[in-house]
Amino acid sequence: MAFELRNTTFQAVDASGEAGTVSFFAGDGLDAQQSKLWISGQVVSGQQSMKSIALNQLSALHAARDLIDAEIARLTRLYRQAEQAQR
Repeated sequence: MAFELRNTTFQAVDASGEAGTVSFFAGDGLDAQQSKLWISGQVVSGQQSMKSIALNQLSALHAARDLIDAEIARLTRLYRQAEQAQR
């Protein structure tokens, strides 16, 4: 199976409000137990709940990517500082 977004759950405040938090699961199987590669998380969509499901899913994945990118940058700085301290 291909790695795909398999499940998204939106918690909308009301039909005309923001989608709020979005829980998601992406993997190469139908669930974590059937996947070799998978990621799950919860982020804030930032989109209106009445927008298309695809737009809300894209927003959730972009938010997750941005959080992961920020954590990679933070850990990279820590690693480089530790390497410099050992010289």
